[in-house]
Amino acid sequence: MSGERAVPDAQDVLYDDPGGSWLALAFPFGLAAAGVAVEAVTGPVFWSLWALAGGVLLLITVLWVVARRRFCRVRVTRSELIQGPEVLAIDRIAKILPAGPRDEQVRDLRVLGGGHSMPRKYEPVRLQLTDGTRALAWARDGEALRTALRAAMDA
Repeated sequence: MSGERAVPDAQDVLYDDPGGSWLALAFPFGLAAAGVAVEAVTGPVFWSLWALAGGVLLLITVLWVVARRRFCRVRVTRSELIQGPEVLAIDRIAKILPAGPRDEQVRDLRVLGGGHSMPRKYEPVRLQLTDGTRALAWARDGEALRTALRAAMDA
């Protein structure tokens, strides 16, 4: 199987942020239940409409969670950094640059993960690659990502 990567052991994973939580699927059910409850107090309940509304919201939420898990996943193992759909070998990282002003970090650097910019509510981590280029990694917890990358580079 040439295109498949091996699934890392739990001990090889140094940092893992799945990007989205399946817990968000509780939202459509809660909203539909609240709508049914309000409607039950005020008059007859239109069950089919609430089922349809809950189903549509559930579909939208599933698509949202799947997209977040695909494009906002951050994982560091002993051998690679995964940023969304992009995989970067740890041995291609020369050093982790210190944090600087935010606008300087995102303006001129290539963003890992294939996007034009890093996702909202994520912190930047600047990297110097072995070919001399600089890249921008990102994570919800930038300091934890830096720590995991240092541990992977030292291993």
